[in-house]
Amino acid sequence: MTAGLIAWAALCLVLTGCGDPEYLSNSIFPFQPGQSWVMANDSGELTFFETLSVQNVGCATGEEADLHITKLDADTYWDTGVSGAEVHWVMHHDANGQWRAVASLIHWSNPEPASGFGTDVSIDYVPQNPWAYVVVPVWLGTGQQLTETGYAQWYEDSTQQTPACLIGAQKVPLFRWTSKLYVETVDTPAYSGLAVVNEEFEGCASAAQETPDSVACAHEKWYFAPRIGLVEINSIWQNVVIRRLAN
Repeated sequence: MTAGLIAWAALCLVLTGCGDPEYLSNSIFPFQPGQSWVMANDSGELTFFETLSVQNVGCATGEEADLHITKLDADTYWDTGVSGAEVHWVMHHDANGQWRAVASLIHWSNPEPASGFGTDVSIDYVPQNPWAYVVVPVWLGTGQQLTETGYAQWYEDSTQQTPACLIGAQKVPLFRWTSKLYVETVDTPAYSGLAVVNEEFEGCASAAQETPDSVACAHEKWYFAPRIGLVEINSIWQNVVIRRLAN
């Protein structure tokens, strides 16, 4: 924990409503390079996760985490319905302790022809304000609920996976990102109990589309358990839930 977070945690204990320090970012996402785990959908199809240490991927600099996601079966997460889909979901560790996505390096064995993409694609998410693509918040209290929206400019290279900053490459319209943050109970083979939820809406046109059952845009609920990390993803827009298996 950084000195700033230690000081914040000490102050937090004496402030009403500041939240349980158990839900600090370094507890609910205890990142270390070389971690790996497996998650399964209701049909038993598996998704594989591993954490890799990277730096300066995309247009950010400093500490980053590469959440590498792969699968064997088409009908599960990530990119449900597409075989051979995998992604390096790269997140930057901001100075305040939060983790936000800054790039995706994607591979498809069989890309959809309508997408216009080849087998390898890179996308940079360049934030226009602090809440763009926040995945792991700085902290959250047990009874607290937050809704925060940010915007990011997308830049794409539709021909390769590259760690380079893509500013100046193909520019995609501004993307809206909303995080609805709260704590609720989750039940998985790896963990049962209270978890921090980031209910993420990517690319919705407005708040009116960001409802609990919305499929108007990419809509997922990521559950983070204390001292474990990511334990469940409910991909509402693709109608699949994956849960972390016990080690």
